[in-house]
Amino acid sequence: MNWRRLDFINPLDGLWGRAAHGSLHRFSFSIDSDFSAFEVEKLLRRYGIHIWGRRLESDTERSFLVKRRQAVWAEYLLCRAGVPLTSPLLDSRNEQYRRRHAPR
Repeated sequence: MNWRRLDFINPLDGLWGRAAHGSLHRFSFSIDSDFSAFEVEKLLRRYGIHIWGRRLESDTERSFLVKRRQAVWAEYLLCRAGVPLTSPLLDSRNEQYRRRHAPR
């Protein structure tokens, strides 16, 4: 049974996030690292960033939505923490943090 096809809650959650907060931005990250999806969400919530529309992109990649107005801040936090983002960066200045804090 393919559980991805049965996931209707997270897409509805993404729709709810868009309806309630307008434009959202999707981040994706590799789970082949020290970060679980729970840890990434916990990190962002610590700074007041809520996540919607969680999605399994592949067996090794997860994604989620954040408010567009918080996306650059969220990206900075993720790069500083060393989360291996696979989505294109919004702010090119975060590339230096991504390289500096990348897992060795």
